Order: sequence, then C-alpha cells, then structure tokens
Amino acid sequence: VYFFVFSANAFAATYYVSPTGNDANPGTSAQPWATFRHAFQDANGMQGGDTLIIKDGTYNQSIGQYCPSSNVYSPPNGSPGAYTIIKAENDGKAIIQGSTTVVNCNSDNTWDTHIYLGGPNGIGSSYVQIEGLKLVRAYISIRNSHHIKILRTGVKNGVPTNALYQANIGIFGVRGTSEASHHVLLEDVWVVGSMRYGIDTFNSYNVILRRVVARWDRLIGSNQPRSGINFYGADVSQGITGSYDSMCQNCIAIDYNSDPD
Repeated sequence: VYFFVFSANAFAATYYVSPTGNDANPGTSAQPWATFRHAFQDANGMQGGDTLIIKDGTYNQSIGQYCPSSNVYSPPNGSPGAYTIIKAENDGKAIIQGSTTVVNCNSDNTWDTHIYLGGPNGIGSSYVQIEGLKLVRAYISIRNSHHIKILRTGVKNGVPTNALYQANIGIFGVRGTSEASHHVLLEDVWVVGSMRYGIDTFNSYNVILRRVVARWDRLIGSNQPRSGINFYGADVSQGITGSYDSMCQNCIAIDYNSDPD
C-alpha cells in the first residue's frame, strides 16, 4: 500500500518582477515581469500561495492599490498552509517609491504608491506575507484583513506632512462595523520621518509588533495627537471599537515629540 501526502503549497509557483522586466515575459528570474498589477490581476499571473520575488531596484508603482471609486486590487489571498509571499530578492534593495505629488483618492492626503492589503470592495486580504522591502514616500495599509505578516521591512516618510489621519503603517478595521483586521504580525520593522502615527492599530485585534522601531523626524501641520506606536481606543460616538488583545514586544519610539496640543 502506498500513501502519497502533498502539502498545501506543493504546487506553488515562484515568479519574479524587475524594473527592467516585461509583462509579456513568463515571469522567471531570467525573464521577469514588469508590474505588480500584472502579477496580481492577469489570468496568467500569480495564484494564492505563490511567491513573487522583487528584484533590486526602484519601483514607482503600488503593491496593491485602493481608491474608493476604482483601481482596487491586492495580492491574491493565500491559505493557512500556503501564504502568498511577496519578498525582496535582497533585503532593503527593492524600493517601493511614491512620487512627490499628493493625490486625493482618499478623504485625506496620501501618497500615490503604497502596499495595500484589503482586497476589492472591502473584502480584505488573508494569508499574505511581505518580506524585506523598503518604502519611500509610500505607506502600508492593512484594511479589514487577517493573517498578515510584514517582516524586515522599512518605511521612510510614509505620509505627507499635511496628512491628518494616515500612518506609515496602518492596521485598520472599518469604523461603525464589525469588520476588523486581526492576526497581524509586524516583525523587524522600522518607520522613520514625517508622520502623524508611525504604526496605527485601529478597530483591530490580535496584532503583534515585535522588534519595531518608530523614529519621528518632522512635525506634521496639525494639532491632532501624535504617537510613534498607537493602539486606538474606543469612541462610541464615532463608531470606533477599541483595539484589543494585542502586544508590543521589544518596541522603541525615538524622538517622538508631540506638540503642546
């Protein structure tokens, strides 16, 4: 009698993207794709549980994008035994960089290039792992998502100086609903530069921040409170559920000076 056991990711594929790639390529290391949108959305792109390796260089494009009216996409969802993995080929050398132009597809000012984990129509992402990236003038938004890992990743000047609400890394639920992000891990992550919140956990639970550093460098033009690492509390009048059952493990906030207000 023979028994054959296959793991959930036994047939997972590995693809590559490069600043000098072409979406007509097969997505191999020698012939990589050019865009994340092709990798995530096209019929011959990634499936859940696959790995996308990002070659060295600067990318002026989003790994996932959210605007209320259009252009909503994220990496494909993985599964408990097979996370979808988006990783730098060499830690810190794959740079996701936004422009200096602020767009207003959200109600407050945000950069136009970022990592969005939230899926279309607010469904949310699940079982996605991001590794080794550096973001400049770009931010990470985890919206109504679960089982998300952000590892060995840094964000510099993730939001503009006039952004009132955005964070360099935001872990969000939807205000006034039961939707929440949960089971999220940030490990060996740093945020630095101008920001209102360095890392903001809002309407969410079961979030672990492990070896996370937030360094504040510049005042944002707002009299709102600020913090390097924030677990937002409840405000019934605003439909905000307090974040709970979460931990900071060996985290540091450096030079985070709030203004007198």
